Amino acid sequence: MKNFLQETAEKVIFENYKITKSDATKIYGWPDLPQLSACALRIRKSLCPKEIDACSLINARQGRCSEDCKYCAQSSFWNAACQTKKMIQADEALKIAEQIFNSGIKRLCVITSGRGLDGSDFESALKIIGAIKNKFGKDLKVCASLGILDEGRLLKLKAVGVSRVANNLETSELFFPKICSTHSYKQKLQYIKSVKNTGLELCSGGILGMGESADDRIEGALAFSNIEPESIPVNILSPVAGTPLESEPPLSSDDYYRTISLLRFANPKSQIRLAAGRKKLLDNGRKALLSGANALVCGELLTLKGSDEGADQKMILELQET
Repeated sequence: MKNFLQETAEKVIFENYKITKSDATKIYGWPDLPQLSACALRIRKSLCPKEIDACSLINARQGRCSEDCKYCAQSSFWNAACQTKKMIQADEALKIAEQIFNSGIKRLCVITSGRGLDGSDFESALKIIGAIKNKFGKDLKVCASLGILDEGRLLKLKAVGVSRVANNLETSELFFPKICSTHSYKQKLQYIKSVKNTGLELCSGGILGMGESADDRIEGALAFSNIEPESIPVNILSPVAGTPLESEPPLSSDDYYRTISLLRFANPKSQIRLAAGRKKLLDNGRKALLSGANALVCGELLTLKGSDEGADQKMILELQET
């Protein structure tokens, strides 16, 4: 006889069922974690492409951010040791893009600090992305995370070849004001609506381990279900000295895997992407990829050391053959 978890997984797979808050609470708290992971993996294998999607980052502008996100070393509000970097030059960005492409990764994201890129720096971003697309064409997908932009700038990004725009919800709507006060959750939702209006794909995820409750993680998973992002990056907080969260205790591995599995139940066709903090896991994310995730951020991150791309590629090939 099938239990609630197995029945819900089948409804998601065969009936296009959208889980409720009650369902999500039961799923997150399911006592048999291996069974939870197995059911989430079944959903992923049934509804997602077999390939594990990998992307890398181009850190195009760093530091002096006007936002007060409590986890972030780049915020000008905190005393974290973060090196400031001006907008990257096009030739340097092209070299990084070529390294990414030659490593076997076929997606990159151009990222800048700040509330929203504008002026000459935005024009530089257009030039950089245009140069990358001119060189690699359809062989290298380009995403952009440039803060909150108006629809006019979004359309300009689309015109030079950006296929996906990133802006993270970070956490639940209730917990968000405890993490950031310089912009609101509603502003993020409005921006996400603008992204959708332009026809661009959406990348929107969050950070685990910022002091949020289990209910915040559940609400967050359901919030992603409402905005339907193509990619959901999942970060684990790496406390940075000088930020308000520098003493935050580490997230338990069980809570991490439960959240990954719940995200798959709530977002059955999205790319659930293991992002910053993956190196905290003893297996580099293998178990998470067997718990419903199907995408990675590889290589160097922003202010943190990234993963080894060779090891990532080996793991991807091994898991895609299973």
